[in-house]
Amino acid sequence: MEPAEVVDSLRGLVAVADNAFRSTYDFAKDKIDPFMDIKRRDEIRRVATEIQDLAGLLHRLTLVASTFDEDYNQVLDDVYGLRSPKLPQQLFTCRQTLIKLEASLSRRKLTYDVVKQEEDLKSRAKLRWPFTTAWTVDLVQEIGQHKEAVTRALPSNSMNELLQSFSKGKDRHSPNRREVIRRFVMGRCRYSKENSTVTSFFARVDHLEVLTRTVSKRTNWTEYEMLEHEPIRRWIDHGNYNDKSSHLWITGGPGAGKTTFAATLIETAMHIHYSDQATAVIFAFCRFSDPRSYECFFSLSTLLAQIAVQHPSAMTTLGKYYSELRTRRLVEIPTIERMKAVFFAMTKVFRQILCVVDGVDECPDEGDAVTQLMASLASGSGNFRLAMVSRYRQRIETTLKGSFGEALCCKEFEPDRNQLEMFAATEIEKMAMGANSVFHNLQLKDNVIQSFGRVNNPSFRFASCSIEYIARYATTQNLHEMSETLPQNLEGIYKLTLQRFNEQPASTKALIQSALQLTAFSDPPLTSHELCQALSVAGIPGLDADELQYPEVDENEITDSCGIFLTKATHGEELGLAHHTIKEFLEQIDPTDSEFAGYHLSKSRTRRLLGICALRFLCLNHFARLPKRLNSENSFMCNRRRRLPFYRYAALVWPRLADELWDDEEFRQQAMELCNPAQTSNFKAWSLEVCHFYRLGGSWNGWVNDRFEDKPWSVGTHYGRNRWYSSSDSLCSESTEACTGPSGSHWGTSKSPASSESPGSELSRPEGPTIPEELSSSEESSGSEEIFEAGRLRSWLWRQKEHTDWKWQEGQTRRLAHFIRRGDFTPLHMACLLGLNRLCDSLLADQPDVNQMSRIGSPLQCALGGSFLIACHDLSTRKTNRTWNRICAAEKPSIELLQTLIEAGADCTRPLPAQYSWNSMGALGLKSSEWAGDCRIFAEIVKGGAQMHDDAICTFRLRCREWTKYKKQQARLDVAAILEILEDMVLRGEAEASAYLTAFRSVFIDMHDIDVPLPALEAVTDDMLVNRMKKAIESDSLSTLKETGQTIRGQLVLQGDMLDGLLDHAVTNLAASCLSFLLDRLSGSENENVKLGRLLLRCTGNQFEDVLVSLLKHGSKATTTDQKGRNIWHLSTVGRMSGRILQVLMSTHVGKEDREIALHALDNIDGRTPLASALFMGHPDYHGANIILKHCRSSKDMLQSARPSVNAIIAGIDSPQTLQQLHNRGVLPVPEDETPLHLLQQNVRIDVVKQLLAIYSYQDSLKWKSPSYFYH
Repeated sequence: MEPAEVVDSLRGLVAVADNAFRSTYDFAKDKIDPFMDIKRRDEIRRVATEIQDLAGLLHRLTLVASTFDEDYNQVLDDVYGLRSPKLPQQLFTCRQTLIKLEASLSRRKLTYDVVKQEEDLKSRAKLRWPFTTAWTVDLVQEIGQHKEAVTRALPSNSMNELLQSFSKGKDRHSPNRREVIRRFVMGRCRYSKENSTVTSFFARVDHLEVLTRTVSKRTNWTEYEMLEHEPIRRWIDHGNYNDKSSHLWITGGPGAGKTTFAATLIETAMHIHYSDQATAVIFAFCRFSDPRSYECFFSLSTLLAQIAVQHPSAMTTLGKYYSELRTRRLVEIPTIERMKAVFFAMTKVFRQILCVVDGVDECPDEGDAVTQLMASLASGSGNFRLAMVSRYRQRIETTLKGSFGEALCCKEFEPDRNQLEMFAATEIEKMAMGANSVFHNLQLKDNVIQSFGRVNNPSFRFASCSIEYIARYATTQNLHEMSETLPQNLEGIYKLTLQRFNEQPASTKALIQSALQLTAFSDPPLTSHELCQALSVAGIPGLDADELQYPEVDENEITDSCGIFLTKATHGEELGLAHHTIKEFLEQIDPTDSEFAGYHLSKSRTRRLLGICALRFLCLNHFARLPKRLNSENSFMCNRRRRLPFYRYAALVWPRLADELWDDEEFRQQAMELCNPAQTSNFKAWSLEVCHFYRLGGSWNGWVNDRFEDKPWSVGTHYGRNRWYSSSDSLCSESTEACTGPSGSHWGTSKSPASSESPGSELSRPEGPTIPEELSSSEESSGSEEIFEAGRLRSWLWRQKEHTDWKWQEGQTRRLAHFIRRGDFTPLHMACLLGLNRLCDSLLADQPDVNQMSRIGSPLQCALGGSFLIACHDLSTRKTNRTWNRICAAEKPSIELLQTLIEAGADCTRPLPAQYSWNSMGALGLKSSEWAGDCRIFAEIVKGGAQMHDDAICTFRLRCREWTKYKKQQARLDVAAILEILEDMVLRGEAEASAYLTAFRSVFIDMHDIDVPLPALEAVTDDMLVNRMKKAIESDSLSTLKETGQTIRGQLVLQGDMLDGLLDHAVTNLAASCLSFLLDRLSGSENENVKLGRLLLRCTGNQFEDVLVSLLKHGSKATTTDQKGRNIWHLSTVGRMSGRILQVLMSTHVGKEDREIALHALDNIDGRTPLASALFMGHPDYHGANIILKHCRSSKDMLQSARPSVNAIIAGIDSPQTLQQLHNRGVLPVPEDETPLHLLQQNVRIDVVKQLLAIYSYQDSLKWKSPSYFYH
């Protein structure tokens, strides 16, 4: 490229920047979207300002480049391939970024102009910024890098120098380190949508965000000499698994910079092994503020995703496991055991795997669970090398040293004092730039910086807190004194800060205490906006939320008041504790301490405060508004959620705390104020918010997962969560509505006049504070905003695609509002829907009619269906690639609540409303049992008098089909449990159980494709059930035995004499696995131990090896003897047929103490020890004796015998090798008179005699009598 072409290209780049600036600035104008969030508007304006600055720099660079005309004929060095018609890579990347930005914004602007011209859509038209906050921040950072590059090129004196300036600080032949991190994490295997789906499914924790944030915050002067230490260098480079440096444990004090060091260690390993396809680098950061980061389930799944993207074969292995989890419409939940097996299989494709784990000490159990998980992964894989970075904790040390032993290298991490002083100087300069006068004096600044050098255990956290404390509370007069008397540890700084808090006014002090409490343990964590609104009703003196236009506290006031204790996350919208040491310090405060008790943190206090704040917020006059039966109600709710997000949080969270906090008087009063039987408008508004959530949002876990801003790894790009909920059976779905009346009914789905209510039919709104204009005018502000809000829930998108002109969501909200605002929908109905047992107890005392019917049914019917009635009936089988199917227990129907209602007189025979998919209580009870996973619910309904109807048979048949056709094991267990329960009820003669059992048996008989008959149908009597178990034992079919034994009847059978008989049968048939299952049912009493001993003595042949192992594992004593005093060793020392039995007895299954006792025991018949029996009966190879001698300590007491004598047994040994082994082990007795030479037989072998003469001297034998005298 010639100089003139460079100038022309730069001019074109300036034009591109100008266009991008104009397009960006249009989105920040007030007239486009007056209700845009202030923060979002500031972000857009920041992007526009950055582009404007970049355009100015590019214009200056163009002017500079145009002065190099004298070099027109010069041939430029081909540093960047400049002879090709393109800009240097940095400018080319800048151009591409700006072009893509401008094109995306122009498309959105064009769409906005088209929509605005349509008369019926004009009111909905809004021009919205199409990018996320995270993407916008990345864009600003990238533009900043381009500005730095252009600025670096401005002083150039020639075209060559200008172009080469873009390569300064880089080696174009090697990627920069941030690019190395990105490529390692995004993967080295080929991108495909399938691979992206797999990794997105397993990547549950965003460790990458922590890594990149930590690396980006690390300053250029940060260096670590520890990385050059020999053990760490060997660990990174090529350490073998058995080396001393195979595994590292690096410990350091709190706030010492361990996380930054861990990030640097990861980055260094990635940089060194960047081109090594046989090495994988994985990592995890445990954070006290993110519970998912220290849950083994999520940690392991995320590691699977990390390692999979680093090799195609590993990705294939993980893809196969993902395929196993996908069955029909259900994505099953992975298990830790199976994920471990997949992990070990994936590690085989690498030569080595380097894993760095940071922050396990921040976990609630001091990292014990995560440490054990990592240790098990390292122990189970021969090429896995672990490096853990944490504070010293004894439990971590015990686990690591117990798992790795000498292969563990421990290193102590200490921050460099020079770096610490530089860090302190940087922080002080920041404070001085903020016009803080105490740091304007250079001498005082030097004194403060030097004071950190005298600290015994310096840390960056201590320096930061000390500087901020001084900047906040010091004056020019006392700065030197304060820096000299400042505590030398974090705990002291924290305590001084609390003392300063106590000096604040009562309102500020209460604000601080409540803010700390709510940020510590709120589950799920509150966003900063939600926290501000929650604090408005936290009981702060002088603050009345009802008097505020918006019930919230200023965020800046919270952060200023809490100082070093609170900080806002660099990503996301959360205010949280600034450091884990703060949480630990505040938790350790004595609740009885009169000075600091108010700052004590605990989960119980947080949950109580959160529950009370939620109820107070819901009861504010701001929300005393009766829902309207209009389509615009949905728009109103969307706007309210956007402006007052704590309302939905409060609506969903307090019911989950109700049973736990119901004994608290203040909480109970607040709950009864909201759920007043008088049915206030606050109650109606809350009910609609909750029902609207379940109708369109799905479930609690889905909502919690959506709140976490996780950015899953995928191969090449990120995909959002595709949530497609099936609502085919819902109370408000079109499949139900199609058969329940005309479209104009309350459950109709098509447009009808009912969608626009006349003013006269609308109830008058109660008097109260004026609703904010942006909420009350929501009828006119619908459109793209509502679509965007609903898109976050995604449960209705499939309908929108099929019916683009059908306002399905608005219609559903209108219908929910219709039956909720009716007087027959009482707080008792709502409490039953949510399963609030304690609240129902209180409401039943004030509502005499427990069978009050509403449009959704009676309270009992609401309790049977729970939130599933409002949501989709097949919610538990929804299919999604991001959310694992884990419906929380609080959302499932409760057996306790049903029993409470039935005892209060609830009618189990009442017909269901027409909107239900079923016609009888029996069918609803079956479906409720399926949702709850508890078949007792169906039993309670039958016991309460539910009559038999055809739809109950149909529901049971569908459950059977899920087993027979789709092979769902849970369906098989449910069918078996239902039949077992009905059998027991028939025996007791309860209600309609006999009719149900007869009908259900008939359904089962018709299912010809069921593989295994159910015990409840095959075995009518206990004897038949026992025979079935015996057949399973004879074939050693553990699955069949479990299937039979785990039923209610099976558990009753597996007791007493029947269990003894089955145990004997299992031993006789050598069914070790079945025997283990049966032994688990023993109670462990003394009588049971006798049974185990009796079974043990039967295991005297090699074929009983597995049976013996099972008995020993379940506590059978190897010292047990029979009536003749013989133990298992006596009985197993004859010939070679018991060799493997002795091997088992000599293994770790028998303790050394029990083994020694048994080997020295004498039987009651011949007075022999087991070794003597083995020598006497072990001809010709003495195999049993050799095993005993090989594994036991030598002792002359081991060889004893009364009949025959020990000398006679020795004389009868026909193996010189055995005699030599006995002699070497020191087992042979020292004769006093008679020796084995005196007892030789006539057929004795010459080599045996020679061996005996080598052991027993002939001359010594003559002291008694001549051996030849006895030998004839």
